[in-house]
Amino acid sequence: MESLKVISEIYHNNSVRDRRNLRSSIEKQRLQLADSVLNDIDDFKHNLDDLSSELDAMLTSCETINSKLQASKSRMEKIVMETNLNQSRRYVLDEYANARRKVIAEAFINALTVGWNSGSGFEPVATKPMELQSHDPLRYAGDMLAWLHQASASEREYFKSLTSDKVEIELMHDCLNNITNGLAYPLQLHLEQLLVTEHSAVLLYKINNILQFYSSVIMNLLGEKCTVYATLSELQSLSWNLFISALQQETLNLLSESEFPRHDFMPSTSALEACRLLEAILTCQDMSYAAPDVRQTKCEQIVEVVVKPLLEHFETMAGRFGEVALPPSRKTSATTVSPAPPPPPSAGQSVWSTEAQVYLLNCLNSVYASLSRLEFTGVQIAEISQRLEDLLSSLTAEQTQHVLFRTNLCGLWVALQRGHDPQVNGPLSIRADLPEAGVSEPEVQNAIAAFNAFLASPDSLDLPELQSIAYPRPRNTIRKRVADQLHTAYTTIYAALTDPANGYESIEFALKTPQEVAELILNA
Repeated sequence: MESLKVISEIYHNNSVRDRRNLRSSIEKQRLQLADSVLNDIDDFKHNLDDLSSELDAMLTSCETINSKLQASKSRMEKIVMETNLNQSRRYVLDEYANARRKVIAEAFINALTVGWNSGSGFEPVATKPMELQSHDPLRYAGDMLAWLHQASASEREYFKSLTSDKVEIELMHDCLNNITNGLAYPLQLHLEQLLVTEHSAVLLYKINNILQFYSSVIMNLLGEKCTVYATLSELQSLSWNLFISALQQETLNLLSESEFPRHDFMPSTSALEACRLLEAILTCQDMSYAAPDVRQTKCEQIVEVVVKPLLEHFETMAGRFGEVALPPSRKTSATTVSPAPPPPPSAGQSVWSTEAQVYLLNCLNSVYASLSRLEFTGVQIAEISQRLEDLLSSLTAEQTQHVLFRTNLCGLWVALQRGHDPQVNGPLSIRADLPEAGVSEPEVQNAIAAFNAFLASPDSLDLPELQSIAYPRPRNTIRKRVADQLHTAYTTIYAALTDPANGYESIEFALKTPQEVAELILNA
């Protein structure tokens, strides 16, 4: 029935032709079916080939993963072994550090109380204990820090001899920190006791420098995380604060004494002692191991602590010149109010007396000399230089006024400074509207004669106070500036006197030219 059913699908008509073609139709149908089966088998074969390739690739990947897992397993086993070995080594190093810490702590106590061997070991020998030097704070601190340095260097060498050269730096620092950890407390205890009982600023500064030096050395040996280095850093900070406090106290104690200015216009004894204190500090060993910015900050702080009270003290003392009677040799001749000085000084007259200005000039020069020996004092030196310049300008103006007044040229100079035009105001020699005396021809003749006498001996009209200027440089500066101002004033006066319109006819023979005056006073 199934066969007939299949034949009925291809055999539709029962004709002679169809019956003849039935066999060929069945064979064609069979061939088509075989081709279809063959195509399906080919597709199946291709799929099987693809599956085989993928399985081969998966096998290769699995083999690669397996080899990597084996390598990872080997490495992990090696890491575990190394970890166990490192733990064992660290345990050994910890035990070694504990043993050495006990030895080195006992050795330090023995060095303080019994004595110590300056060689390679720590065995107590018949040497002087460091506490015998406790009366000398600087040596006492230096001995303790030197012992610490030697012990740390020795322990570092011992550690390197027990380990390979490839040992980790961190591991070495940890071990050395454990070894030297026992020294931190006794060292801090003794040095703090030394610092808080010391009141000398100079000694505290020297101890601070020693601590600064050994802090850098210990940091290079044991590392920044070492307990001993942290202790030394704290002690260094403490010593600096105590030094600043002691310096402030010593400076205030020196300058708080009430005394009158010296008659030679030099700094007071207390001010000189404060300057010597500053010089003693500045001549100590420098902070060469500190960074430049740290050194600058510390130097500026030192100078500020001493210089600011000194300047205030100088001004206070200068204000007392009106309260104390100077010896007759220091008193200047009574003069009337001097007219305005000739240029170049453009600033107003100083509020200080001549004696006070000379005193301030000497004092500021002494401080300037001290500051010039120290680095990073540019700000303070600039401030003092400006004050010195103001004093020099003021003293120059006063000396110029004094010479013009004593030679009776003040009236003529003031009249010319206020402005005079012979075409408008008439001859200067007969002007009656001038409040100043000294412009008439006889007065001018006497003034020129007095000025010529001054040119013969320029030092004869110096203010007595200027002789007390203790430093050659400001004294020469004032002399040169006064000569410049007098030459400028005389040039103006000479032009007015030689102008026929001003009516000075009989004094030309006594006049010196400005060039002659320059040779006499500028080259003196």
